[in-house]
Amino acid sequence: MNILKRPLVSIITVVYNGEEHLEETILSIINQTYEHVEYIIIDGGSTDGTLKIIKKYEDAIDYWVSKKDSGIYDAMNKGIERASGEWINFINAGDRLIFLDLHSLNSLDTTNSCYYYNEEQQKIKRDPFTKIYLTHNTPCHQSIFYKRDELIPFDISYPIVADFEQMTKMCTRNLQPVYSEHLVYFAKAGFSYESNQDRSWEKLFSRNKIILKNMNIVFFIISLLHSVRIFLKR
Repeated sequence: MNILKRPLVSIITVVYNGEEHLEETILSIINQTYEHVEYIIIDGGSTDGTLKIIKKYEDAIDYWVSKKDSGIYDAMNKGIERASGEWINFINAGDRLIFLDLHSLNSLDTTNSCYYYNEEQQKIKRDPFTKIYLTHNTPCHQSIFYKRDELIPFDISYPIVADFEQMTKMCTRNLQPVYSEHLVYFAKAGFSYESNQDRSWEKLFSRNKIILKNMNIVFFIISLLHSVRIFLKR
């Protein structure tokens, strides 16, 4: 490993009326010992104290904007447009960046998934970013470190499952998981947690349609069988 190499990591935070949890998110990023971090905040036009918190730390923020958007995935796309790092990661309001691993930043050359602390389960986990995993679950998006030249924008026509849809496109080549040693914190407070709790048939059906569109019939059948099992258990 070339110990002199310090790749730029772009961390993107999207927020809307998140004053209760935003400050701890900001502090987790600007207090990193790894110095080559570009920090971007995309606010959706908050009406609470969010802007006051952002301005409190704006000297440590590389770019921020507060403007009405078309939802969380539109905001994440705006962050992607501003990012210039070799690696891109999303740590949204309420979540936290715990540790960036220099070896992983240097040794890996493709999008990967890292460790995350799951606040609900109170344990450290790591999700495989692979096709087979996507047939029955969605990797914690905070734990995905995207290689900049591989990153596909989110399709905002999917207001709830755009992260899942994007991952099915990005996993077209990935059969084996690629893991990094970074660590992030996945909070119960936030859009991602609430979305992951939705096990309605409508959401399961939409996931199956996405798999059929972006992967192939084999993975679609596996996913469909999993959805039926969930439905029957309920």
